[in-house]
Amino acid sequence: MVTLHVFSAKPNPFWMINIKQIIPMKNLVKKMLNDNEKRLLPINSTRTVGYQGFTISCSSDNEIFIHGLNSLENQLLESGKSYLSKTIIEHVSENLGRSLVSTNYTSLTRINCDLVPIKGSDKVPIFSPQTENGGCFVKKQSANNCYAYGTNIVTNTYPQPGRYSGTQLSAITCETVRKAAVLDGLVYYGTNLPVDHPKSGHFVALLLWPNIDYHWIRKDATGFWSHKPGTGAVTNKDNTGSLISNPSVSNGYITGGKDGKVILWDPEFKKNIKTYELTNKNLASDSRGLLTEEETSKTSIRAVTLTRRIFVGTNRGEICEIEKDGRIRICVQGHGEGEMWGLSTHPNKYEICTVSDDKTVRIWSLQDRRMIRYKIFKNLLRTCEYSQSGKTIAVGTKDGHFMILNEADLNIIVSVEHRNQEVSDIKFSPNDRYLAVGTHDNFVDIYNVETQKRVGICKANSSYITHIDWDANSKLIMTNSGAKEQLFYEAPRGTRITSIKTTDVEK
Repeated sequence: MVTLHVFSAKPNPFWMINIKQIIPMKNLVKKMLNDNEKRLLPINSTRTVGYQGFTISCSSDNEIFIHGLNSLENQLLESGKSYLSKTIIEHVSENLGRSLVSTNYTSLTRINCDLVPIKGSDKVPIFSPQTENGGCFVKKQSANNCYAYGTNIVTNTYPQPGRYSGTQLSAITCETVRKAAVLDGLVYYGTNLPVDHPKSGHFVALLLWPNIDYHWIRKDATGFWSHKPGTGAVTNKDNTGSLISNPSVSNGYITGGKDGKVILWDPEFKKNIKTYELTNKNLASDSRGLLTEEETSKTSIRAVTLTRRIFVGTNRGEICEIEKDGRIRICVQGHGEGEMWGLSTHPNKYEICTVSDDKTVRIWSLQDRRMIRYKIFKNLLRTCEYSQSGKTIAVGTKDGHFMILNEADLNIIVSVEHRNQEVSDIKFSPNDRYLAVGTHDNFVDIYNVETQKRVGICKANSSYITHIDWDANSKLIMTNSGAKEQLFYEAPRGTRITSIKTTDVEK
């Protein structure tokens, strides 16, 4: 009898072979042994999810497990093609010769594993196959599958979801298997990967090979996941031998690029398992912020890692977490490329405005600690300032221009291009009638906000302007420059005043 080890939850397919089929296989094995290809392994030595190998047996005490001998495995697969579906045949053909992870355990207890059911503790399980449940998942390895191990109950019946409640699976879909498990007493948690452990019991995850097979995997106290692939040994590793931190993306690689897409690949980089696109339409409702998208270019991926979650770093200052269903959460967000010089606090709300060389104006909620809106402009931005009413925001650029924006939607109300060098400071007067704009041209220009015209220029500074301040009556401007000057001007005309001393300034 030949048994194909390929399923985790369902019983593995088997078929009988005749003497005509056995003779060429025996000759092939003899040749391999003569060539020192001694890779015939005992049945309990190696298991993974998916194709694992073949067993040839004459009786329960006389069987041999075969894996890694491609010529012989091909003959065994050929002998069973009339018993197997096209999907299974293709899967086995693709995985012949793939390396497997060896797992050997010996039970360390003397409990009678025939006295079933043997239930584990209600606490979160610790990965210890030798002692857990009396070591019976080791002693009765072939009689218990992934569902038995996932629920932490030794039954020795190769249990199936729904059998305990008297239900039979009508199909192998997420919905039918989930419902059958709930009828058995499991509690449905949802599709989000749990971060912590439940107060009672433990988490299990259902993985599906649609219409073919399903697999259960459980979360242990370490935060990693373990499983029992079919009749194989319990393991806490995936097909590559890695610890399983995220069952939905285990056993693969993750990449990201300038197209804003994150792709999960199979271990051989041959199959695109899933594609995630970084767009605001895919943001989860509890995301802390917004992606700074542009119509002409997408968010570029700068860094990506696959741990218990998929984490992505972008060219625009976001660190994002991606769930297996494609929902995106922004964990941390800041400005992107270049320097950030501009910051202003809202006069009435717990909000701030920031600008930087990444050409974005961003409004942040200090209470929620997240970006609540943004806008991208053509120029590098260097400074910003709320008006006293909080209804408008003045923004200065690195090439000497400035804009006044509507605070509610960040649309431009007015744009002025009088200077050529960067705007280093910008300030509304306390009465909101005037706007002072200091630049690296060594000037401070004073504008009437209502008429949008320049009404004065402060010209006496010998170096670039670093800071501007108004007096409480909106009639006096104080400036600092790169030459460490502190000069005073009358507003709005910009006439220099020399009678004021530094000691006269409020501190």
